[in-house]
Amino acid sequence: MNLRFYLIVGMVAIMSIFNSCNKGCRLLESTNEGGIVDSYSFGACDFYSALDSNLIITTETDFKNFVELRMSTCTSKNAIPNIDFNKYSLIAFMQRVPGCNVAFHRKLSIDNTAKTYTYSIEKEICSGCNTQIANPNYVLVPAIPSGYKVLFVAL
Repeated sequence: MNLRFYLIVGMVAIMSIFNSCNKGCRLLESTNEGGIVDSYSFGACDFYSALDSNLIITTETDFKNFVELRMSTCTSKNAIPNIDFNKYSLIAFMQRVPGCNVAFHRKLSIDNTAKTYTYSIEKEICSGCNTQIANPNYVLVPAIPSGYKVLFVAL
């Protein structure tokens, strides 16, 4: 009787693990397209860089101020990767979604006629659990020229 009970409990546990998320989306990968140069991470201080919405940093001074403000308690500030603001700008577009696994398909479109950078994100979500996933989607883009606007679009 005890063996049968443990077998049933074990099978229920295994079934709940396998059914906790849609099997077809377990290996979701985020992508970058268009004018995005690369994704950006604050390294060990990434945890402290949480945002509420969007961010545009175009100068070294603004970058240092952001790091000082957001990461004052991070002991690894000296290991944050440098950005050459003569070549690049740093932008972020916070996305919060419920799901087991999420891929963010990020794209930057540059319109020199309209003088806009449009940063769009399409989410691919593996649902089936109650986990809240938040991602600031930091990316490096070609330096944003003076007079250009940055538009943020969630698809």
